[in-house]
Amino acid sequence: MSVSQDTYATSDTMGTILITRLQADMTELFGLAAKFENYGIVDTGGAADAYTLAMTNTITSYTDGLPVLMRVTDANTGASTINIDSIGVKSIVQPDGTALAAGDLPAAGLAMLSYDLANTQFILMSSVSSYTTAAAASAAAAAVSAAAAAADEILTDADATATAADVVSTNADVVSTNADVVLTNADVVTTTADAAATALDEIATAADLVLTNADVVLTNADVVSTNADVVTTTQDAIDTAADAATTAQDAIDTAADVVLTNADVVTTNADVVLADAAVASISPVNSSITSMTGLDNDGIPLAKVANAASDGANSDITSLTGLTSAGALPSLTPVTDSAANFAANFTGANLYGGTFICNVTGTCQLPLMVAGMNFTIITLGAIEVIVDTNANDGYLMDGTTNAEGKNLTNLSTAGDIAVFQYYTADDWLITTNGWTPEV
Repeated sequence: MSVSQDTYATSDTMGTILITRLQADMTELFGLAAKFENYGIVDTGGAADAYTLAMTNTITSYTDGLPVLMRVTDANTGASTINIDSIGVKSIVQPDGTALAAGDLPAAGLAMLSYDLANTQFILMSSVSSYTTAAAASAAAAAVSAAAAAADEILTDADATATAADVVSTNADVVSTNADVVLTNADVVTTTADAAATALDEIATAADLVLTNADVVLTNADVVSTNADVVTTTQDAIDTAADAATTAQDAIDTAADVVLTNADVVTTNADVVLADAAVASISPVNSSITSMTGLDNDGIPLAKVANAASDGANSDITSLTGLTSAGALPSLTPVTDSAANFAANFTGANLYGGTFICNVTGTCQLPLMVAGMNFTIITLGAIEVIVDTNANDGYLMDGTTNAEGKNLTNLSTAGDIAVFQYYTADDWLITTNGWTPEV
């Protein structure tokens, strides 16, 4: 009995599905048969354990699932390989991946191999011994007969399935009729729902009007809030200006305090000069004045000493050896100038009790420190001022010592103040309101 790939059509959906599956199974069966028909049963070559094979229809590459049906000429003695059509040598392994044992490929036996592309090896699917062509033919014939009988049985079952499918189709028609009734009722519900939706649309339109009016109210509220912010900003500006005026006044008051303090120092120094001159006039040995150029030998007129203390240029006394300072007393009028002009415009007597007010950003370059020097630097306005000491002078600022030649920087605010006093031969004593020393 022969079996062909007929198409069994039926109007029933269930029957069609079953027939389609049957056709697919039969197609796969015929496909496998065609593969073996294409490749054929081939005798092995080479030696035992290292087999070669020349296919009936030559192949050029090993593909995944490639079936090989070969007649073994010599039994294997252990792990074995095969090389088909000289493509390349590949191992033959058991389905679990282990190597073949002796006798797994019996002499004159038939072996079925399948190529495993992922692991690049052939898997021994099955093998039989004592294979002959007649036996193979008989076995093939029996297999074909069994397949034909199975196909006939499958077709009979398919006919029964088609009949059942007709019953299912009739029931489906009943279901479809009931569904039509349901759909009709659904149409009624839909019509009612449409009416409800129309009413909801009218409500939504009214709600939109309410929201629009609410937006107008919120917009007006935003305008009021913005105007309030402008008033607040204006008041803040007024307060800031008042704070700046207060800061400037504080700076002026501080400068005035410094001027008064320097005036006290000047007065004290003048008193010392006059007192020492008085001692020198009575007992030169007990006076710190060791020589006075420009005086007569009769004595030291105190008026001349006083004149020398206030205006050295117009005094007969041209030098007073032994005093910390000599000549004109420092001016009590602060010098206001750019920080960059400190070295040029703040010299002489100003370095002994004077005040320098910086009104422009820049660097104050200090001279080499001399015993008795003391002065004050104040900033006018929020400017940055750097005070650069002489390379030979260090300083002790607000309790912290720094090395020679290091500078210090103010806080960049109005009224920043730094008081400089001679401390040791190599260090200034500096008091500030928080200036920053150079690291």
